[in-house]
Amino acid sequence: MWSFRHLIMSLIAVVVSTLSCAVSAETNLVAWGSNAQGQLNVPSGIYSSVSAGYSFALALKADGSISAWGADNYGQVSNAPSGEFTAISAGYISCLALRTDGTLAAWGDNTFGECNVPDGTFSAVSAGYGCAAALRTDGTLVAWGNNSEGQTSVPGGTFKSVAMSTEYRWGVGIRSDGSLSAWGDNYYGELSVPSGTFTQVSAGGIGYGTALRTDGTITAWGWPTGMLVVPSGTFVGISSGVDEGAGLTANGSLVSWGTDTGALSNSHTPSGTFCSVSEGNYFAVAALAVPEPSSIISFLIGLSGLTGFAWKGWASR
Repeated sequence: MWSFRHLIMSLIAVVVSTLSCAVSAETNLVAWGSNAQGQLNVPSGIYSSVSAGYSFALALKADGSISAWGADNYGQVSNAPSGEFTAISAGYISCLALRTDGTLAAWGDNTFGECNVPDGTFSAVSAGYGCAAALRTDGTLVAWGNNSEGQTSVPGGTFKSVAMSTEYRWGVGIRSDGSLSAWGDNYYGELSVPSGTFTQVSAGGIGYGTALRTDGTITAWGWPTGMLVVPSGTFVGISSGVDEGAGLTANGSLVSWGTDTGALSNSHTPSGTFCSVSEGNYFAVAALAVPEPSSIISFLIGLSGLTGFAWKGWASR
């Protein structure tokens, strides 16, 4: 008769085999909304983060390589660079990524010089609407590209993060003290940022922004008004699209809000446990959280070594 230990060791073998098949043959990406340019046709593989642009998207694999799919009219898909990266950002029709050595790589449309990246080392990136911005390792901001509304005239001081709108000419960042600072066009009140301290910020749609307060709640400002009615509760991640926002809860579930129309309606938001989400123009993409094989196997090995009452009681049956 099999003992409890034999059963657990058999389960370990099954888990190893299953995980190997899943990683090689499937994907942990999910996309929903408009598929006019194939932006819902996600690639195979396992990914840790995603970024949605204008009808195309990027995803970062665990090995640091980049996958891209969807609209490719400016090479935003076919010209994705090789190498290892730690961060990706899909803009309107250009892209920006952070290499493991801290330098920048950009590709896609270069009408306004948005692919002419500056020298130096950086810790965060954000591709926008004909422009881009990055956070230097010393905490200062730099931006380049189209400056028709002052969107590349970034403020001084030190910051923790930066977000450029992919649909309009403005940007916002979180200063070192946790407060928000915005620049560029203010037609919809985008620069009237809320007070308080924040951990994440997203420049969405035409003229609105969302930010995650230090207590985990979401706040929004600007226009349209439908995007300002944010969900209650606490979150660990946010993303703002043209007319829909998404929040990632601590348990990995997604919550959406906004115009609630068509294929991007709240009723189409997928269920599951996610680690990353990004809203684009009328579509969104998210990465399902994938348990580390080592953590599952360690748990089962731990069970195989159980002793005491529970072990003896089960094994004696």
